[in-house]
Amino acid sequence: MRVKDEIHQWKEGVAYLFDDSWLHEVTNHSTGVRVVLILDVLRPLPLLPHALNSVALWWMGRSDLYKRVNDAIERASRKMPSS
Repeated sequence: MRVKDEIHQWKEGVAYLFDDSWLHEVTNHSTGVRVVLILDVLRPLPLLPHALNSVALWWMGRSDLYKRVNDAIERASRKMPSS
């Protein structure tokens, strides 16, 4: 995984948190499933950017694309073997 100018190797049991507005790329050469958890970490912003961010999150959470992705995640999680 490359974030800005830093290279990170995936390690089992290790989590990475970074600002995805930075230029980044990830390549998965394995045959295993790669699961990505995307978090929106709210940070203090001036009033207008905060309001725009809140509206964008509200709208995305109700979009058809979000619902389809969420349904796909649910279906995939049912297919994964339990540990």
